[in-house]
Amino acid sequence: MGGSRRTCGRAGRLVARVLDEDELIGNWTLVGDELEQLSGRRGATKLGFALVLRFYAVHGRFPAGRGEIPDQVVAHVARLVDVPPGELGLYEWDGRTIKAHRADVRRYFGFRECSVADADKAAEWLAANVCEKERQVDHDRRVLRVPRSTAFSMITQLAPISTGAPSAASTAPCMMQLPRPTRTSPLSTAVGAT
Repeated sequence: MGGSRRTCGRAGRLVARVLDEDELIGNWTLVGDELEQLSGRRGATKLGFALVLRFYAVHGRFPAGRGEIPDQVVAHVARLVDVPPGELGLYEWDGRTIKAHRADVRRYFGFRECSVADADKAAEWLAANVCEKERQVDHDRRVLRVPRSTAFSMITQLAPISTGAPSAASTAPCMMQLPRPTRTSPLSTAVGAT
């Protein structure tokens, strides 16, 4: 697994892609005050946090686990933070450590977790600005053909609520999950999705 992985064809198989040097340096090099975020962290925790921080910066979400981070990237970041790449095997991908790291990364980028109140607020905005009629959540969900769990998931992806307006980069992955007629609605225009 020496490169970035992309889904290939209908089979959904992952295919390794080697990153070129410009892409590796441009996307995966810690810069400025990102390095300050590593203060007090050592070993696997330092390397894991650095990778989670840069993954979030590049993809706008957290990695699901080690498998989403190419070995090439691990080696590059490990060199930068002076931690052997093998230390990443000791990083907790589903424990308290990564939960704390996610909170630190959100705080660093000015985001917070989406609450139920945030999801309700987003649903109200969608109903008022997209549906162009009185909010009828069950009817709207049927029209959009989106199950309740998926709708909530998409709304929570729209937030981490930023301190500013949502950017196209942060909302585009969510928008692409919506049916095409919905993506071309006033919501997609408002957030810049195509």
